[in-house]
Amino acid sequence: MAYRVSISGIDGCGKTTSLNQVVDHYAKEVTVAILGRPMYIQRGSEKSYIAKGLNDISDKTHMFFDKLNFRLGIGVLHVSYEVVQELILSQLLTNRYNPSLILIDRDPILDSAVYSTYYLPLTKHISSELRLKLAKYVLHKDYPNLLLFMTLPIETALGRIDKKLIEQQYDGNSKGKKIKHLHENAEDLIEISKYFEECLSILIGKGVNIKAIGAQQEQEVVVNELIRNIDDVIK
Repeated sequence: MAYRVSISGIDGCGKTTSLNQVVDHYAKEVTVAILGRPMYIQRGSEKSYIAKGLNDISDKTHMFFDKLNFRLGIGVLHVSYEVVQELILSQLLTNRYNPSLILIDRDPILDSAVYSTYYLPLTKHISSELRLKLAKYVLHKDYPNLLLFMTLPIETALGRIDKKLIEQQYDGNSKGKKIKHLHENAEDLIEISKYFEECLSILIGKGVNIKAIGAQQEQEVVVNELIRNIDDVIK
């Protein structure tokens, strides 16, 4: 059975950049599955993308809803994508490719419980513990073997987001570009961070294997810490 490791943290902490480098490290020796957007299998430098059309439609729909400031639409879109990914695509991917390691961009249970407070505002009226239970029930998944949470001050995270957006203005390739999401502002990220802290505290109390990684460090140091913690679980 494959080890499942999820990488989470607030927007701008460098999850995707770090995940890509971690994947490259392990794919030299084993088959690695990546769950998220995009979803793919990697062995060596060769990648096989899964459900690329669904991913493209999801991204375009997300961008459309962002422009409309349509929170509820984004919330429903995310829930739908997570359900399809966890209940159908991840199972097909595992059965077909038999990966040794599954790396997940954003923990489906933790991140659903946190970001639902913004995109499905009615969930604010229930406890973080209940949101976690609901996410776990809907996705029919247990927690991963390891949950890596990347920490970063809000101001630094916002600075990174703005820097990337500015850099993209000078890049002629529009494919895969970062867009600024509705919640990517100081006020909302502070609140989202509060819910992350609540949910992480609950999960630690339940014995979920969680390791915090300081994302303000040099990128090489961050990636090495991620790899070291994963090695502690899988080797």
